Amino acid sequence: MNTKQLIYFVKSAELGSIAAAARELEISQPSISQQISVLEHELKATLFSRDVRGVYLTESGEIFLAHARSVIRQLEQAQAELHQSISSPSGKVSIGFTQPICNILAVPLMTCLEKEFPNIELSIYTGYSSDLIKMMKCGDIDLAVSSS
Repeated sequence: MNTKQLIYFVKSAELGSIAAAARELEISQPSISQQISVLEHELKATLFSRDVRGVYLTESGEIFLAHARSVIRQLEQAQAELHQSISSPSGKVSIGFTQPICNILAVPLMTCLEKEFPNIELSIYTGYSSDLIKMMKCGDIDLAVSSS
């Protein structure tokens, strides 16, 4: 079973016609018929009754339709959440600076980060280069910026 089969099945059920579903989905009618047939074979159930006027859900089809719609909605929601997380990264970032560099970069960096990536939580640490290297090795900071 795959997403394509679920979409074809749901659209055919909603329109009451495989031909109408094919037109709306811009796919050939035989392709939809074949995918629905494969789906019915895999489920070991007849999902549609067919006649010259179109298709009608069987009792099994009615049961499966609710589940198929739910699966499609969940997949769409998962895709939307993934796209949201990609376009708007979130999390914690810790940066260590030596004092002279911190004096120059900290405020512009925080301003830019708040504007471009509002879901990033930035922590800034200052110290000697040797201390920043130790902090980075221990995982206390993600990045160290030093003038030496």
